[in-house]
Amino acid sequence: MENEELLRKIAENSEKSLKLQKFRTLCVVIIMLGLVFTFFLLVPRVISTVDKVNKAAEAAQETIAKAQESFKKAQSTMDELDEMANSLTSTSDEMNSLITQNSEKITDSLEKMAGIDFDGLNNGIKDLQDAVGPLATFMKKFR
Repeated sequence: MENEELLRKIAENSEKSLKLQKFRTLCVVIIMLGLVFTFFLLVPRVISTVDKVNKAAEAAQETIAKAQESFKKAQSTMDELDEMANSLTSTSDEMNSLITQNSEKITDSLEKMAGIDFDGLNNGIKDLQDAVGPLATFMKKFR
């Protein structure tokens, strides 16, 4: 009987092993299906996210390139402004030099202009108009 008992125990153990193996296989199949399902859900999202990141990186590179170009233009403008400021400084220095060199002549001219008798000049012009007026009227008659 011992052999029969041993055979029965071996059969029971084999059955238990078979059930355990089926359970393990079922668990592996469920895990694999979960992985495949997850793969099909996540991969498109990951690809979409990577595309968005690439587009954002390209936009950032374009923005950086535009900023660099703007900086170069600003630098060029600043150089031109420096050149213009230097030109204005040299022009004002030359004007100061010209005024300094000709200050005596300018002062003499202003003094002479101040010495002109404008009232007498106006009276002389009026007298000339009074003298020439009748002659002009006379000459108009011969036209």
